[in-house]
Amino acid sequence: MMQAASKTDREGPARDRYTRGMEHLLHVVQALSLARSLEAVQAIVRHAARELTGADGATFVLRENGLCYYADEEAIEPLWKGQRFPMEACISGWAMIHRRAAMIEDIYADPRIPHDAYRPTFVKSLAMVPIRTLDPIGAIGVYWARVHRTTEEELRLIQALADTVAVAMENVAMQRELEQRVRDRTAEAVAARAEAERANRAKTRFLAAASHDLRQPLQAIGTWNALLARSLPASQQGIAERIQQSVGVFRNILDALLDISRLDGGAIKPDVKEFRIGRLLERVAGACEREASEKGLDLRVAPSTAVVRSDPALLERIVQNFLTNAIRYTAEGHVLVGCRRAGGNLRIEVWDTGTGIPEDKRRAIFEEYYQIEHGESVKGMGLGLSITERIARLLEHELRVRSVPGRGSVFAVTVPRPATRAQAEPERVRAIRPAAALKGRLLLVEDNEAIRGSLAMLLGEYGYDVGAVAAPAEAVERVRSAPPDAIVSDYRIARDTNGIELAQALRRESGREIPAVLLTGDIGLTQLPAGARAMRLLHKPIDAEALVMAIEQLLRPEDRSRSA
Repeated sequence: MMQAASKTDREGPARDRYTRGMEHLLHVVQALSLARSLEAVQAIVRHAARELTGADGATFVLRENGLCYYADEEAIEPLWKGQRFPMEACISGWAMIHRRAAMIEDIYADPRIPHDAYRPTFVKSLAMVPIRTLDPIGAIGVYWARVHRTTEEELRLIQALADTVAVAMENVAMQRELEQRVRDRTAEAVAARAEAERANRAKTRFLAAASHDLRQPLQAIGTWNALLARSLPASQQGIAERIQQSVGVFRNILDALLDISRLDGGAIKPDVKEFRIGRLLERVAGACEREASEKGLDLRVAPSTAVVRSDPALLERIVQNFLTNAIRYTAEGHVLVGCRRAGGNLRIEVWDTGTGIPEDKRRAIFEEYYQIEHGESVKGMGLGLSITERIARLLEHELRVRSVPGRGSVFAVTVPRPATRAQAEPERVRAIRPAAALKGRLLLVEDNEAIRGSLAMLLGEYGYDVGAVAAPAEAVERVRSAPPDAIVSDYRIARDTNGIELAQALRRESGREIPAVLLTGDIGLTQLPAGARAMRLLHKPIDAEALVMAIEQLLRPEDRSRSA
């Protein structure tokens, strides 16, 4: 009876220690499940092994190319951290080779122990368990500075820790593999992106260079054709009109391809500001008025005093594309441009009574080169709405389309309004119509002989007294002898002088602010800097009436102020 009681007394505290050890092991398992590196696993294990067994030291051993690598340790005195031993020459190797635990009460009485390696240490007793018994990948050792017999409970706890570590190490290996895959995929994606960007830049440079070179002869063709048309009899005017239409189509193709390339390549950066939307709608409607009139359409613009926040040039392109499409696909009836409030935003809408768009085609119309079949009378390349969608995405403006086939469509773009509404005067929309030419003296500066000759003749036909020169030095001499009323100059007039610099030099020479129209074939030049007062920028090939209109507007005091 007394012997049974004595055994129960011994087993009670042992069970309590084991229970506490299992509770502690649960916390260790949770910590290991969150470990994302082998170093983190080692730090958790070396401490937990001592806590679970009350040992004076613990080691974390890895199997590495036939050697036992003592990767980490926590002990009252240094052991073998960072050293490597042959598998057959140390107890950790024995545990891995035999795939079972080793419990040694007296290390100097056990032939498996390399005594010379242990004599400099505090170790008197130890226990060593393999990490993963089926195919060991390492071992965990615990050490005591006194003679100690490892209990069954201690062995179960340390082996349970080792089994958990095996899973944690596999998780870490998988994590490393996944991270490496992510790094590899990321590097591939970065390289692919860099290659795509290089290709895009090369394409943009090629298109820009090709565009500039193509616009020069195209400008000459258009100008000579405009001159020829003025002298042709009515019966032959159709030939000149067809040539001019072909020039316009060619120009539109160049513009569209370059726009898509620059938008996709990130070359266009929005210049967001607050401005009155009414003036923008006026300009767009004025530019499309002739085309609408030729088709017999009633083009209306609803006046607006609203102020919006956007990039005015890019937003104008969106509305311009909406309106051009509305006129193109409307055979009769009317086209209306207006805007309405939409919460804190403003929705600009273009309504038409055209052919309409089937519901299943309303997403496809924003793809490149897509055109709905409307017969041969409708001309276009299928790029306008694709460019519109890219610009809207760049500006973070929402696009909407509503349509009823056979009745018409509504295209809309939603634009933010300023948080504090600016005061805007009521405006009346007026169409921009070509007026009779204002007589005056023009100085034309153009180094291309064909373009210089054709422009000089064309502007002379419109009633201007034109002095044409090829170089900046000649322009300075001409200003000294006969100051002009306006300057028309190529933007790239010399290697070291652009059109702005030339205009400013001529103004200094004459002592007055001479207005200037600058012509460029460089589509990358989208606008003039803020300091370019009383100047207008036009892109080649330039329509004759557009050039004359720009000159006339600069010569009118009320219009000239808008270009300042």
